[in-house]
Amino acid sequence: MGPYSGDYDRNRGGKNSLISASNLLLIIFTSTVAFCIVYLSPDLHFGTTSLVYKPLWTIKTLSFTWAGFQFVLFTLVKLRSPGKGNDISNACGLIHKARKSLLMELRNLILLFLLYAASCIAFHVISILFGAYIFENFEETFLFSVLVSTLVSLPCLLVNELDYEAWNRFISGCCLPGVESYVMTVACCSLLGAWVGAVPIPLDWDRPWQVWPISCSIGVVIGHGTGLLLCTAHAGFNVLQQFRRGKSKLF
Repeated sequence: MGPYSGDYDRNRGGKNSLISASNLLLIIFTSTVAFCIVYLSPDLHFGTTSLVYKPLWTIKTLSFTWAGFQFVLFTLVKLRSPGKGNDISNACGLIHKARKSLLMELRNLILLFLLYAASCIAFHVISILFGAYIFENFEETFLFSVLVSTLVSLPCLLVNELDYEAWNRFISGCCLPGVESYVMTVACCSLLGAWVGAVPIPLDWDRPWQVWPISCSIGVVIGHGTGLLLCTAHAGFNVLQQFRRGKSKLF
């Protein structure tokens, strides 16, 4: 199982969970607040107006900004989560273990980056299959694919990492523990938003936001934000229930 997933549904607030209920709420709540600040703040110029009049710059900047934020957030939560303990008492053993762990993390990071790049290419191909031009507007299509991959694939990669069982459970969609179920919800809302955003493109309204891929980009961003808000409300409700029962501490 990936280091960010845990038996949230089976061991609610238990000591054996790799991620506590409060950490789960921290991920969702921090993501929601940060996303609202990034997208809605007029000083940052990442909102709908910027997507309409400066789509390429906005999509590119929003994608890389949000990708960096997610990586930092999940890394901090991983460090904050309790480990399994350390049975090695001598300094040489600790150094050897830390070096080995660092090499494993570096290898995993490279593989995750390659999977993220493959996801961008996959969404680019899917966009073409759904009607985007192959050569015309190539940059627009590819940047839209990067945006979708950042909002949909990257959280899944950070949660499941290279765990085959976690991915098998995630793809099947059954018995998902807490953080995996929330990532799935946000991903589905993002994809639904992108699909709904494509509806106005063929209509003859002659609006500037109907140009490819502006409406789809607005749709995937709004869908992502909606998914985060729904998950924040659900995670907050679950943590509050556990806190009332005395089974969990708030942060």
